[in-house]
Formats: sequence, structure tokens, C-alpha cells
Amino acid sequence: MHPFLMPFGFLALGAIFVGLAWWLLHEYRKAFAMDPVSLMSLEVLSQLVRLGGPGYVAMVVLIAGVLLLLAGVALLLMVTWIMAQPPLQSALELVHV
Repeated sequence: MHPFLMPFGFLALGAIFVGLAWWLLHEYRKAFAMDPVSLMSLEVLSQLVRLGGPGYVAMVVLIAGVLLLLAGVALLLMVTWIMAQPPLQSALELVHV
């Protein structure tokens, strides 16, 4: 795989995770607005099993997505800088001649 494509993979995964978390939080809010008591009992049950509730899962996915997006942006900037350095150096040598 070309190293320039790796940041785009991170960006795509991050966008998918953020979109999934957005959808999960939206559905969680919709379910809470319809019947808060049943959703609270689901939260209590998931806390007893130590799985975390749906809101907790959505937040973990959101944090993972944001971290993937940030890693993708950082890698894209790094790869772009590394690829752009040789032409910049040759252009600076032409200017200083």
C-alpha cells in the first residue's frame, strides 16, 4: 500500500465511526424521549452486566472516531511534508544560486 493512502484510510474510518456514534446518540435520545423508564431499566441492566449502556458505547465510538480523524489529519500533514520536501529544497537551491 502506498504510504500516501494510509491517512485517507484513517480519515475514512474516523468519519464512519463518528457517523455511527452520531446515529447511536440520535437513536438513544429518540428512545429516551419515547419511554424514559424502559431506557433507564436497560441502563441499569447493562450496568449490572458491566457492559456499559448505549450512551456509553456511543461515546466510546465517538472518541475513537475523533482520534482516528486526528491521526488521519496528522499523518496526511506528515506525508505531505515529507513528499514536498525534496521539491522545496531544489527550488530553494535554484533561488540561492
